Amino acid sequence: MTVGNTAARPVRRLAAAALAVALIGAGPAGSALATPAQASDIKGNWAESTLESWAQSGLLKGDASGKLEPNRPVTRAEWMALANRALGYADAGEASFTDLSPANWAYKDVRIAVKAGYISGYEDGTIRSKNTVSRQEAAVMLARIFGLDTASGASVALPFTDKASIAGWSRGAVGALVKLRLIGGYADGSFKPLASLTRAEAVVLLEKARMEKGTHNGSNPGGSTPGNGGSTPGGSGSNGGIERQWI
Repeated sequence: MTVGNTAARPVRRLAAAALAVALIGAGPAGSALATPAQASDIKGNWAESTLESWAQSGLLKGDASGKLEPNRPVTRAEWMALANRALGYADAGEASFTDLSPANWAYKDVRIAVKAGYISGYEDGTIRSKNTVSRQEAAVMLARIFGLDTASGASVALPFTDKASIAGWSRGAVGALVKLRLIGGYADGSFKPLASLTRAEAVVLLEKARMEKGTHNGSNPGGSTPGNGGSTPGGSGSNGGIERQWI
């Protein structure tokens, strides 16, 4: 089983590198990052309280224009950076992928994620850090983070109208998470396994992980939308090139 999906909006490599230096490297107090007061695009968002809490604590960063882009699909690299930061993963292991150089901003986070055991590469030796994360892929990674029994999860009755669309390699993870009420579906009864996970959804899911793993600092883990949903762009995906690294 591989964990990967498609990215949607390519940007120039040099511009991406500049963003990485200016935004990722600045840290929570960096002048290039949006503060909660500046976060102009989360007002009224279903996950507004959690997004604001994460921004205040430095777990989530925005751009210089004051945007957190809660509805933008999150990339594999961004997911790893957010998960590592939120859950306190810091030990880096050995990792070698053909499409990731030591100079890449995500190199250390990838090594940490591989060491933590919640992500792995593809059969062709790539990690595809720029690809977006689908909801069924996020379920697999969360199940690994929680250490859930996905074998028994495969027998859990799922309430989703599109449960037949969930891949076999993700079925047990989804079931295990649903059983513990750690993930849910949308108001229309669907799960949308192939839809790209948004930044807002990623934050809410990882906030639940923080609570379960004892790294919670008191923020409100959720919003008004059932199942950590929201307006999520869908698609099963192909290789893309999103490189928005202020995370």
